[in-house]
Amino acid sequence: MYSKEQLLDNQNCAELALEKSEALETKFADRFEMAESLFAVLDKQKFIDCNDIDPTDPYKIEKWEDEDVPEKSFALKHQGPVFGFDIDTMVGPESWYDETCGIDDYVLRRKCYIYDWTGDKLQADFPELKYFTELHKEFVPVLQYYYNECFEDQHIDVAKNFAQTYGYRVLASNSKCRKYYRS
Repeated sequence: MYSKEQLLDNQNCAELALEKSEALETKFADRFEMAESLFAVLDKQKFIDCNDIDPTDPYKIEKWEDEDVPEKSFALKHQGPVFGFDIDTMVGPESWYDETCGIDDYVLRRKCYIYDWTGDKLQADFPELKYFTELHKEFVPVLQYYYNECFEDQHIDVAKNFAQTYGYRVLASNSKCRKYYRS
C-alpha cells in the first residue's frame, strides 16, 4: 500500500497509484462476471425479499429526479437494512438536445451498496450478493488503512458524515449504454 506522501507524489507527477492484489487476481478474478450475474437477478422483488426483515427498520423505494432536468436525469433508489440498490438513468446527447426524438439514447447504471453488516444480515439465498460481501470483507482493511493514512486530519468530519452513517461500502456496478458514440 502507499503512504500519503507517495500518493501525493504520484498525484503531482500525474502518475496512477496502482497496486497488484492477489485476491483480485485469484479469488475474485471473476468479479465482472459475478456483477453481471448479480444484476441479472437483482430486481425489486429480490430487493424486498432480502430487506423486509425488520418492521422497525423498513426498506424504502423512491424515485429521484434532478430538479433542473427531471425528464433527463432520474433514478429509482432502493434503501434497506441489508443492502441498497439504485437504477440511475441519464439521457444521452441526441435525446438531450433534440427533444422531438423521444428518449432514444441513454445510459443506465445499476448499483448495489454493500455495507459492513450486509453479510451478517443477509438471510436470503443470494450467492451473487454473498460473493460481494466476501470481497467487501477482504478489502475493508485496505479502506481502513487509507482512511487512517490519508484522512487523519479529517477523522471527525469523515466519521460524522460517512462512516457512522453508511459504514464502508463496496459498490458493485453494471453500467450499460443504449447507443455507442464515436469520439
